[in-house]
Amino acid sequence: MAPKKQQYLRPGAFFDFDKTILATDSQGKEAEDLWKKSWEQGNYWLFLKMAWFAFFWCTLYEWGLIGGETINRVYIFLVYREIRLRDLEENGRLLYSNVLRPLLYDEMLLTMKDHHEKGHAVIVVSATPVHLLQPFVDEFREIVDAMSATRIEVGVSGLPRKGVICIGNQKAVAQRRFAEELGLNLATSFAYTDHHHDIEFLESVKHKIVVNPTPQLENIAKKREWKILRFQAQQVRNT
Repeated sequence: MAPKKQQYLRPGAFFDFDKTILATDSQGKEAEDLWKKSWEQGNYWLFLKMAWFAFFWCTLYEWGLIGGETINRVYIFLVYREIRLRDLEENGRLLYSNVLRPLLYDEMLLTMKDHHEKGHAVIVVSATPVHLLQPFVDEFREIVDAMSATRIEVGVSGLPRKGVICIGNQKAVAQRRFAEELGLNLATSFAYTDHHHDIEFLESVKHKIVVNPTPQLENIAKKREWKILRFQAQQVRNT
């Protein structure tokens, strides 16, 4: 999505996506969906690779033995390289409509709209792959000025080869790039996220807001007196 250019310095409002705007892990939901479909379609090789990813690599991640960038690269290597990008994009649109859309936080959508109405640049910066984030940005293009997400590079076969992961310090790099492109003042800007991996993302701006934070981020936020928000998605509230 091409950023909307502005000629004067204004605040930016930077939002993580998974577990910040969305009440779940979008790539985790995608993995569940692809795993089920791989069995139904008789793609047992992909089914086994995804089982290996879930039971081995995800366990290492949960134990803190590997980081977010590593597990994202492994997922791209094991899973995405088996599926054409256009099929991932189509599946992403269906997943958003059927599964992810009801799990958006109404409060965060209102927060994004409020920033937009105040003239702030609303930007989503996420490790979520583009094909999973794009349907959300398309729906809310009236209030979302730009996005930065994990980009999947495709080979001549049309199959994904590797990804450019938007995680950790790369999110702060994206903030500085948008500040230059859109004429933003980071010293008056806002950042929203749930995860302790995004400390640099938060520290790049003046107003730091944590949303349903991980225990590690909650501890940091309390010590530094950052604002903490807690929400439930409408679908969760209604169950």
